[in-house]
Amino acid sequence: MSTKLGIDLLSPLEKSYLEALAESYHNAKSWETRRQILSIMSGVANYNHIVKFIPGLTRYRYSVANLHRLQFGRGAPVEHQPLTRIKVDIKQLDHFLGFITSPHLIQDLPFGNNKLKLSNGQTMEVPNVIRTLIPERIARQYTQYCEDTGFTPFSKSTMLRVLSECSATVRKSLQGLDYYAAEGAQAFDNLI
Repeated sequence: MSTKLGIDLLSPLEKSYLEALAESYHNAKSWETRRQILSIMSGVANYNHIVKFIPGLTRYRYSVANLHRLQFGRGAPVEHQPLTRIKVDIKQLDHFLGFITSPHLIQDLPFGNNKLKLSNGQTMEVPNVIRTLIPERIARQYTQYCEDTGFTPFSKSTMLRVLSECSATVRKSLQGLDYYAAEGAQAFDNLI
């Protein structure tokens, strides 16, 4: 009965428009792009019409695309804000950062700069430093230090995660290298 009344019929222009959008939908590689294309289609036709052009389309995806159209506009890209969660007590973090930047662990002068990206998107230049211990030993030493002072540290895995984010190079033993350099320079002097 609805076909006789012309309710379910699409005009030829709308059909060609939906066919072009369906082709774009099938060629899209990500769900974000497909959602944008589907949000354009949801403004032109209902789910029953669109499913003829995109077989296998679920009502859920159609509803999400329709919601996208209503919230952001047809085909509008949505910028994703990264969500950063802080589950570490700031006092514990400050105490740990004070420990790993102490002269007990960083003995050499800083050289060069590293860029550190903050959670709010800003980049900050920090000096590149050399640590005298590997991260595992730093965590063990910090735990012992906290036991001696009566401070409650966070877990070892959190310490190692913080150390991996606070990048620094680990000092390598170069003992004996100066002797080779001195002997090499002496050899060149002997040749002349």
